[in-house]
Amino acid sequence: LALSSDRVRYDDFKVVIVSLKNKDEEKLFKQNFPESKGVNYFKEPSCKAPGTVLVSAAMLRRLNQSGLQFEVVNENFQWTLDEEHFDLKAKPYSLEPDIFNTFLRHDEMNRYLESLSKKYSSLASTEVIGYSNEGREMKIIIIGNGHRTKSKKIIWLDAGIHAREWAAPSAAIIISHKLLAGYGKDEKTTTIVDKYDFYILPCANPDGYEFTFEVNRLWRKTRRNCKTEDANECCGVDPNRNWGFHWNETGTSGDPCSDTYSGPFAFSENETRVMANYIYRIKNRLAAYHSYHAFSQLIMPPYGYTYQLPPNIFELMVKANKMANAIKYTSGNTFRTGPPPYVIYPAAGGSHDWVYGVCKVKYSYAYELRPQSGDARGFILPIDQIKYNGEEMWASFKTFCLII
Repeated sequence: LALSSDRVRYDDFKVVIVSLKNKDEEKLFKQNFPESKGVNYFKEPSCKAPGTVLVSAAMLRRLNQSGLQFEVVNENFQWTLDEEHFDLKAKPYSLEPDIFNTFLRHDEMNRYLESLSKKYSSLASTEVIGYSNEGREMKIIIIGNGHRTKSKKIIWLDAGIHAREWAAPSAAIIISHKLLAGYGKDEKTTTIVDKYDFYILPCANPDGYEFTFEVNRLWRKTRRNCKTEDANECCGVDPNRNWGFHWNETGTSGDPCSDTYSGPFAFSENETRVMANYIYRIKNRLAAYHSYHAFSQLIMPPYGYTYQLPPNIFELMVKANKMANAIKYTSGNTFRTGPPPYVIYPAAGGSHDWVYGVCKVKYSYAYELRPQSGDARGFILPIDQIKYNGEEMWASFKTFCLII
């Protein structure tokens, strides 16, 4: 791991798929390959499902000696980052950003939301719900026919709570556009915009998100207590382990250097407090909560913290499967469905658990967007897939809104 021109480089880092046969191998892997400067869990491996891990050359040698089963799927991860960086730089500047073909910076997202609210002033407005640790605006767009009366049920969508997962904010921006551009033109879009108010926060971790553009593409956490731009500094908190519902019980870390550090206490982060305070104020109007992450192509109802199933799991799964079917019909991609412990791993302190458990919102989902689990690029969604990522998530979102 090296810094070059103030940007972290991952020369000679490889992406490997690790397959663990049993609990003993799982324990061995976690003991010998914890998250560190030489090991980055894209998706943590377990004996239930293979995981995607970025490893340095030294760690690869150790992995070779461990006897554990693995496969190298990306020989030099820096090449993947270089390709993404080149593609972003190659995009011509435009006053009106091309949301289908580029990843927007945080300030560009906010300006785009403002432009939508002006263009569709009868249907949309924006609101700053609070500020990040470094003072960046956390701006939502509110969409709905008659939304200013604040009388309709709300469907909430947030994205980008993990900084490096660029596919998620991109999809949220595209959905905002689709809701407005399709009103009065597409019958189903018009129906849902008449029926609900949509509250959309495209970037829930703006400080971390900006850091992924400027310094370390793989930064995941907030920037809490980060005193320098040293990418190796042990700072920041995993904001999706920081919510105050069964906080720090499972799938978290007490190590500030870990990517899953849950923080010194629940809601220690500006970003999670801002979101939770706002959501709690509107909870009586909330019909549904959606949170976009990447990657692995999953649709997950609660709970994340336990294998215990929520009381309305059948209804949650029926709707999750219908959303997955909508994606399959639109793009051919397969999204698996089920609570996090059953499809990836248990993890406490997540937003969709808190909204379901504390705010008593009947429909609460976390999503993992493109690419599929095991993809050699990990979090790096190719720019030519931005449009299709947005289209399939729009199909699932619209389907959900029509069936509740």
